[in-house]
Amino acid sequence: MSAEEMLDGGLADEDCDDMVNLQVLDAGTILRNLESRFGMTKPYTYVGRIVISTNPFQWIEGLYSDETIVAYSRVPDVFADLRPHVYAVARDALDNLTQQQESQSILISGESGAGKTENTKICMSYLAAVDMRAGGASAGVVEVTTRVLQTNPLLEAFGNASTTRNDNSSRFGKFIKLQYNALGKQVGAHIDTYLLERSRVVRQAPLERNFHVFHALTGGISAVEREELGVGDAPTYHYLGRRPLEEIALKKTSEFADDAEVWGRTLRALSALGCSDADIGEVSNVLATVLALGELTFAGEETNEGHTSTPADADVLARAAARLGVEPAELSAKMCTRYVAAPDGWFTVHLTVQQCCNARDALAKALYGRLFDWLVARANETICPNAVYDADADADGPRAGAGARRSEGLDGGFIGILDIFGFESFVVNSFEQLCINYANEALQAQFNAYVFRQQQAEYETEGVPWQRIDFSDNAQVLNMIEDKRQGVLTLLDEECMLGQGTVAGFFTKLKSAQDKCPNFSVPRIARESLAFTIEHYAGPVTYDLEGFLEKNNDTLHPDLVLLMQGSSRTLLSAFFEIAGGGTEEGTAAHSGAGARKGAKKRMETVSSRFRAQLHGLSEEISSTGIHYVRCIKPNASASAVDFDSAMVANQLQYAGVLEAIRISRAAYPHRMPHARFIGAFAALHAVVTGGARARARAAGRAGKTGSDAATRGALDSKVRAADDEADRATSKAMLEALLPGEQDGAGYWHAQSKVFFRPRVHERLTLRLKESLGRAAIVAQKCWRSLTARRAYARVRASGLVAQRLVRGFLARATHRRLHAARALQAAERRRVARAAFVARRRAAVAVQRLVRGWLARRMCKTLVETRAASLVQAHWKGLTQKRYFRGLRVAAIRAQGLVRTRRAVVRYRRRLKDAKARGMFEFQLSKLREKLMFEETSRSDLESKNRELQSEIERAHQVREALDAQEAQMNELAAQLRAANDGIAREHSARQRLEREHEQSIVKLRMERDAAKKAAVGHLREERLDKMKEEQKRIFLNHEAELKELRAQVAQARRELRAVQKERDDLFLQDRVKTCQLEDMRAELRELGQYAGAGAASRAKAARAGKAAQLDSPELAANDAARRGSRGVGTYIPKRAPGGPRHFRHLTEMRISEECVHAVAITPDKSRIVTSSDDRRVRVWDITTGLCEHSWEYDSTPRALATDALHVYAGFGDASIVKYDVATWEATPFASGHAFTVYVLLFAKGAPPVGERQSTPMVSGAGDGELRVFDAAACQLVHALRGHNAAVKALAIVHGAPLNSAVMLSGGDDGEVRVWEMAAWTCLHTIAGRGSGINAIVSLGSSAPTADKPACVRVACASDDGYIYSHEYQKEAGWGDCAAVSAHKDVVWALGSISGLVVSASEDKLIKVWPAQSPPPWECVETLTGHGDAVCCLAVTQNHVFSASSDGMLHMWKLV
Repeated sequence: MSAEEMLDGGLADEDCDDMVNLQVLDAGTILRNLESRFGMTKPYTYVGRIVISTNPFQWIEGLYSDETIVAYSRVPDVFADLRPHVYAVARDALDNLTQQQESQSILISGESGAGKTENTKICMSYLAAVDMRAGGASAGVVEVTTRVLQTNPLLEAFGNASTTRNDNSSRFGKFIKLQYNALGKQVGAHIDTYLLERSRVVRQAPLERNFHVFHALTGGISAVEREELGVGDAPTYHYLGRRPLEEIALKKTSEFADDAEVWGRTLRALSALGCSDADIGEVSNVLATVLALGELTFAGEETNEGHTSTPADADVLARAAARLGVEPAELSAKMCTRYVAAPDGWFTVHLTVQQCCNARDALAKALYGRLFDWLVARANETICPNAVYDADADADGPRAGAGARRSEGLDGGFIGILDIFGFESFVVNSFEQLCINYANEALQAQFNAYVFRQQQAEYETEGVPWQRIDFSDNAQVLNMIEDKRQGVLTLLDEECMLGQGTVAGFFTKLKSAQDKCPNFSVPRIARESLAFTIEHYAGPVTYDLEGFLEKNNDTLHPDLVLLMQGSSRTLLSAFFEIAGGGTEEGTAAHSGAGARKGAKKRMETVSSRFRAQLHGLSEEISSTGIHYVRCIKPNASASAVDFDSAMVANQLQYAGVLEAIRISRAAYPHRMPHARFIGAFAALHAVVTGGARARARAAGRAGKTGSDAATRGALDSKVRAADDEADRATSKAMLEALLPGEQDGAGYWHAQSKVFFRPRVHERLTLRLKESLGRAAIVAQKCWRSLTARRAYARVRASGLVAQRLVRGFLARATHRRLHAARALQAAERRRVARAAFVARRRAAVAVQRLVRGWLARRMCKTLVETRAASLVQAHWKGLTQKRYFRGLRVAAIRAQGLVRTRRAVVRYRRRLKDAKARGMFEFQLSKLREKLMFEETSRSDLESKNRELQSEIERAHQVREALDAQEAQMNELAAQLRAANDGIAREHSARQRLEREHEQSIVKLRMERDAAKKAAVGHLREERLDKMKEEQKRIFLNHEAELKELRAQVAQARRELRAVQKERDDLFLQDRVKTCQLEDMRAELRELGQYAGAGAASRAKAARAGKAAQLDSPELAANDAARRGSRGVGTYIPKRAPGGPRHFRHLTEMRISEECVHAVAITPDKSRIVTSSDDRRVRVWDITTGLCEHSWEYDSTPRALATDALHVYAGFGDASIVKYDVATWEATPFASGHAFTVYVLLFAKGAPPVGERQSTPMVSGAGDGELRVFDAAACQLVHALRGHNAAVKALAIVHGAPLNSAVMLSGGDDGEVRVWEMAAWTCLHTIAGRGSGINAIVSLGSSAPTADKPACVRVACASDDGYIYSHEYQKEAGWGDCAAVSAHKDVVWALGSISGLVVSASEDKLIKVWPAQSPPPWECVETLTGHGDAVCCLAVTQNHVFSASSDGMLHMWKLV
């Protein structure tokens, strides 16, 4: 019957629950009945035991309440006693499962938007509620049931999407099997999924959306999660359509309109299924990865190698690679190229832009598909923890024979609920629609077999008379699609197996094979675009062949599989791991060329896999009891009031509802084998027949024995036939007794092997049986209650006799107790009187004792108070005397320091006076020599005589030289004595410190003993011990004072002797210098007299002597003489250099300044002191002249940086503090630096604007937090805080000179950058990019004058961790830039210094190297200074001297000569 004929029906019965009972049976009546019930918000209607569900497009109040569930779970016959409901199907399936011990299946079918998913959830909710309400439901069962319900929102979010027909359309099929045990309790579940529409991930039809979870992710996550995942809004993504939000937004009434709510439901479902926060984060990352892949675009170009493609945006590529956990370069290579095997090896093939996009989409679909499979597997593990399934069968969904899988211990079977995609027909239909419609064809065939074919065949076999009904059989269409030789899917798989298969080839083969099939045709308008039409049971559908082969293959290239297996993301790499069977991609990825060919032959296509799944599903459903729910979509606008009759008629037509109604009306819905009928209703028959009860029971036993014999096969066919005949006769006799007058089809039909019942007849018999059993139960209860009542009376009578006996005994014992109580009362009164007297006497004694003890305690307390007051007075007096003594010592020390400094100043003055006298003597001698030369020029003869005199003078000079050599040896001895004296002084100093420490320890010990004695001693013994301790303490203190005074006297005597030796040494050195100069002058005069003649010789000799005099009179000579005096202290010898010769460094002295590593060395502005800091947390001040430590400070942290001015020393420490030390008073003033980490460098910014009220030079600090601080050093206040570097600042330098307009400051840090600061406003002018290594020191090399080749510039040098010295220069037009890099050392360069045009570098390799800074880099090392036994950590430079300190605590002094 067509849809038009169905619309022309007759009058309808109003509100008919079961359309089998319609008075007028035609299509119009069915439509009117459905429309009437839809208007009354009654969505469910019966067709026998098939439920017709009309989608109401609204939630009907009370229809799914708890009360409704209870009602449908308690009534005997839900189909007869209650209104139609989908609960009835669920109840019927549950009853059949528990009573017949046979698994059940509920098949829910219908087109998209008809309500299949909602009816699935309703059935699951009913079964879960009934299971939890049943008695004995354990907490574990309730938890499993809750988890089963939580799978619905999870699968909807990841598997449903909004289409033009439905806001929540299922884009996959699922078969949910609810597992039950033998007691009928739900113990778990298992979910099989089919044909996820993965192509929707990369493209959607107009007005449709991607899967719900993508929109929930982009609109429902928090801002923090959005930042972590790098997710933007939905309209910005290619895979989400790049459409405005209002175009893809759902209706407000949809439960998926609120993205935040959908995302919250998804997260709750994941948590309920046992996913940890880490697992949820990995799932979110996979979703973000798919969206990031969609943003990846490609650009192509023609090269010598052909067409190549590359990612168009490097940033998008980097984000996608980061989400995938791979390198961007590797992802680009795998997307844009392919490795292809050839006979002579492998070669690379460049892909086109379209091929790159296809590879991107394939990877995105593979990721989402594997994520969906992983979620389903996790859900199965959670909701069925006790079930054991075939891992191979579940790897890619259900396979053929899936019905053979069973769960261990779950012998109660299962209830399967099938929710699969409905029939689809769009304007453009592709491979997905072919698979979906093929599945619906198979299910329709299953429905036909169940409703039509099986019933007709069974009626004909049993000989039941009925009218045959013709129905539309779709076996021919199904065979055309799945035929193993010429079927559509078979030909498609064959074309995919070919290496060069094309859509055109597939179309040609298909047309040739199916051209004669009446259900196959080629549309006239589509002959150019390669399309074909199949006449399905629901109507014709035209399929466009574009993309058929790619969608059927749906394989990921092995190169991308290998890429994902190496991902750093745990979940992503796990998706592509090769398990036992592995996927075809994984197998191909780990094999060679031959293996790839084999894998290609064995490749499993989407259609073959889906066909195997569908066959397995059909077999599994066929082995169960089947229940049908047919879902009808009343209109296309999702309206709750519109009823489109034509649309409903089409759905009823291809759903076969009319034929089902006719068969149900004309047939017998209930049937039972004879033996089973006898066993079921033998009890009812016995009640009805009365005396025939024994005969019926015997007949039942005979029937059962015959049945068992037939099952075992123990009897021969004749015996079985006789038993069957006996069962048939017995059942016929029972039917005549139970249903008189209803034989021959009126109420039942007695067939060959079964009894067929008309509608309601079987229910009537069942109800009568229940009533009979109820009456029998009442009689049994009456008998049992009578028996229990008689037993209770016997127990009460026996108890009464026992009670009487007990009462009589109680009364006798009470009389005896009264007599005994009188005697006890008399004894108690006597005891009371005696105890009262005793208590009065004891109370008086206690009062006397209390008074005496109180008086004694008060006396003792007074004594203790007086003793403590005396102790406090003594303590205060002793503290006052010690403070006065300390103040006296400090005043004496300050005076001694003043005297020592005065003496030193006098010594320096005398030394300078002596130098001035020597200079005057030299000038006087020079004038004399000039007069002598003029006299010699007048006479040649005088010169000759003078020559002889000079010869004699030379001989005398030799004698003087010998005398000077002897004096030099004597000075060497004096130097040795001086070193011995220094060693003695050092030992005395250490001894003094040791004595001071012992003194302090003894004082602490005595104080501890005194305190202990105060607490432990009492009475007179305590006072005697305290007196002894005081005397001992006083004696020890006096001894220590005497030793200290003696030691101080020895130190003073040693210092006086040292000064005398130094004075004598200086006098001898000066005399030697004068005599040496005189000798050299004499030798020069002799050379000049012997070599030159005439007036020219006289002028040249005069010029030479003038130059020599100027050299002797220069301040450099005085400095050199002072350095020579210092060098003589260590026994070194410096030969005289020729005038104008190369300059070099000479070692002057070395000294130990610490036992640990030295971090910084600084020179005071007057060049008289050296300040050092070391790891022993001390800052020391050394006298350069004597080499003695003048003062030291100890701090709680390690000093790392030093800076000095005229009156103070500043030190930066590891605890981020800065301390100012006064050189005059040796007082320390700490002040906060504002830093959070170690202060590494301090520098006075000379050339910067003055700060503070005193207008002092600002001091700059750099620390480990990468910041710079500018201080008013005089006021100890912070002026500026600068954000300098991303790592520790370890170097500062001031640079000035042309072409700079003003002085600037440079800073360098561990981030390798050098920053230039303008000191007027303290702003960063420029940043010189680093080279990957930290900067430890910066030194200014000065400015160079402009030349013809190069303008004026300023250069600086930087020491780095990689052993290089980097040079940077500034030009007015070019600005700051790199000049050159010098490989200076093999290890870290710690310090740099600039002296007289040279650069000195100190390194971890124990070497000090000298470089020519005046020449432009790269430089060549001109000198290497050795002598340190460990890494050289710091340098300090003066005009001609270099001080270097190393990690072993040694300080070396070098002089430039």
